[in-house]
Amino acid sequence: MDEKCEKSLKIVDSALERCIKMQPKFPEGTAQCSLLRNRIRALQLVRSLLVGSGQAFSPEELGQALAPIRSIRSKTANARGKYAPGSPQYRRFTPTVEAMDHCLSLLDWAISRRDT
Repeated sequence: MDEKCEKSLKIVDSALERCIKMQPKFPEGTAQCSLLRNRIRALQLVRSLLVGSGQAFSPEELGQALAPIRSIRSKTANARGKYAPGSPQYRRFTPTVEAMDHCLSLLDWAISRRDT
């Protein structure tokens, strides 16, 4: 596993852990609960791709993972944009943005591979 994948895996594992911890706080049937469930599913899928588990995902599953990962990336990039480049806050958000970019590239690659 290359360094980029290892860094992305750490970020994904951390995000997955935080999402799982938050799950009991939202009642079943609420929008927040659905959002969290979709994020967890997407992060688990991306984690499997990062570690190369060999698990086969359908094109539908891969496509459904795109929106939650894009959302995490977008929200993190927006938060980062509120701070000056080089500031501690900006540097704190940058690894997550880079990891989600890597995950999106990996998802795009996996989808294109399934289409051929």
